[in-house]
Amino acid sequence: MRQLCFILIAIPVICFSQKSYAPLGAEWNYEGKSEFHSVEIGCSGNHLNYVVEEELMVEGRDCSLIRAYRSTNLDTVWRYTGDSLIVWENENKVYFQQDSLFLLLFDFGAELGDTIIRYDPYRRGVFSGTFYEESDTTIREMIQFVSQVFETVVDGQILKVQTVSSLDPYYLYPDDRILEGVGSLSQSLPGDYFFYTANGCDGELICYNNGSIDYVTTNVFAPSHPSCDFNPIIDSVEDNIDNSIRVYPNPFNTSVEVEADSDIKLLRIIGIDGRILHSVSDQNYILTDNLTDGTYVLHIITSVGFLTKKIIKL
Repeated sequence: MRQLCFILIAIPVICFSQKSYAPLGAEWNYEGKSEFHSVEIGCSGNHLNYVVEEELMVEGRDCSLIRAYRSTNLDTVWRYTGDSLIVWENENKVYFQQDSLFLLLFDFGAELGDTIIRYDPYRRGVFSGTFYEESDTTIREMIQFVSQVFETVVDGQILKVQTVSSLDPYYLYPDDRILEGVGSLSQSLPGDYFFYTANGCDGELICYNNGSIDYVTTNVFAPSHPSCDFNPIIDSVEDNIDNSIRVYPNPFNTSVEVEADSDIKLLRIIGIDGRILHSVSDQNYILTDNLTDGTYVLHIITSVGFLTKKIIKL
């Protein structure tokens, strides 16, 4: 059995070929589908939409920036969650940026019997397959093996499907299916570890489109899910502004304060790579001395809802 371990890519490589995993405009739609828990915690009708919104160069790597949006059957507007992920594709493998490292997210080239060492994005909200406590300081390593490989046809293209399994007793479900060029067919973009995505519910990929591949699952457990025609994102990071909430100063230096008509439950500052840099609970200000100059996202959660706003440190 071969062991495939990719932690840090030391040599920058510029790839000019067409991206197969996350080209600009690609979208994934995942759904919560557990009817058993739907009354208790609202699983059904919880929609997650991931969108490739930017392409950028990071240390010589041609990367894609994916942002996450959420809607429900009760609130049908797609709202930016404040979470994002920078990914890089190289030699049929997909990596995500974690600080100065690029860590393995998917290995589409792995074959039957191979062992894969993947990583769960650290404290990335809906991009994390597990829940990270505030006290957690290290990223989770996920050791899996390829237990099945078969081919399927999507839009006339023959794509590989892997079943990756784990012997880790903390996995709620030991198996996940990975579709070549698309990713996990399970609960969220990075795959499942616990039932964290969709408020702790079971779920699956409903549809995916990147301009050349239009995938729709044949096993739909959530009949109330929205159309896979991908309604336009309305509530984006740029225009998610609520007149009842004031953020100042902006640009800022040593702190950011928030005024709101409702109680402030949580403030989070998120970097461009999607990493949560600082968070505070039940207070209306957040200290920023440790941040370098640049652009960030402030995620504000109140007793009546949430919003996100771009902030700049000078």
